[in-house]
Amino acid sequence: EMEERQEIKTLVYNMPGSPAAPYPYPIVSPKQLPRDYVVWSLVNSSFMNVAFLGFVALVFSFKSRDCKVVGDIEGAAKYGSIAKKLNILALILGIVFFVIIVVMIVQTRMFTSVCPAVTLRQFRQF
Repeated sequence: EMEERQEIKTLVYNMPGSPAAPYPYPIVSPKQLPRDYVVWSLVNSSFMNVAFLGFVALVFSFKSRDCKVVGDIEGAAKYGSIAKKLNILALILGIVFFVIIVVMIVQTRMFTSVCPAVTLRQFRQF
């Protein structure tokens, strides 16, 4: 039903002698709009910006949002999909690096607590 209304509005505004369209952009219902993942990209670029993947995802998110504003739904879906994949990759790499750092800290503290005579400075000389 929404598509029929869209087609009717387009037909009415494209007929000769019809009034001008109220705005130059096509009318798109909110259900048809693809996601742009801007908030997720902001979080990834702020907290887990591994290899600047969060920033690159943010750029693609803004491109997707720009395409939505202009009415290019296919372009918005394409850039939104790329932003989603980059956000997933940035999240996975951020979690992996966080776990690696925690494991390294725990191992260093366990080693110094087992052998208190060996200091960190002596441990680095090995």
